[in-house]
Amino acid sequence: MADNGHLFVFCADFYRHEEMAKAYNLDVSESVESTEKFMVGVIDAALAAQNMSVAAESMGLGICYIGGIRNDLQGVSELLQLPHRVLPLFGLVVGHPAKETDQKPRLPLQHIYHENGYHLDHSTHLEEYDELISSYYHERTGGKRQDRWTEQIAGMLSMPKRMYMKQFVESKGYNKR
Repeated sequence: MADNGHLFVFCADFYRHEEMAKAYNLDVSESVESTEKFMVGVIDAALAAQNMSVAAESMGLGICYIGGIRNDLQGVSELLQLPHRVLPLFGLVVGHPAKETDQKPRLPLQHIYHENGYHLDHSTHLEEYDELISSYYHERTGGKRQDRWTEQIAGMLSMPKRMYMKQFVESKGYNKR
C-alpha cells in the first residue's frame, strides 16, 4: 500500500462525543456502548467511504476497499494511535490506477432487490451468475482461476476467520449493551 496512492482508514468514532460530554459532567457510556451507537458508527463510516469513492471515481481516480486491516486491528490501532472509542473498520486506497481492468460482474438485481417482501428463492439465475463469474476469473487470470461465486461464498463461510472481532470491538467500548 505504500506505493498505491492514499490510504484512508475509516473508523467508528465516539471518542470526541464522550470527551464533549465530560465537559458537561455527563456520562454517555451507556449510550455509546450500545449496539445502536455501534451500528451508527459503522454506517456513518461506510456512507462516508462510499461518498469518497463516488467522488474519486468521478475525477478519474481508482479506489480499492481494504478489509484486510481487520486481520490485525490492535496493530492498526497502535500504529494510528487510536484512542478508546475509535474503532478502525476498513481502509480505502485512492489513486491513479496502474492499468484499467474490467469491472467484476455484479450479482443480478433480483438477488439483492426485494419488493413487498423478501423472496426466498435464490436458485434462479445463480447458475447463470456462477458461469459469468467463472468466465470473468478465467479471462482475468489467464485460466488460473475459474471458481464459481456460490463456491466462493460457501467455502469462505465454512472457515470462520477474525473470530477475535467481538472481543476487540468490546475492548474499544462498543456493542456492550
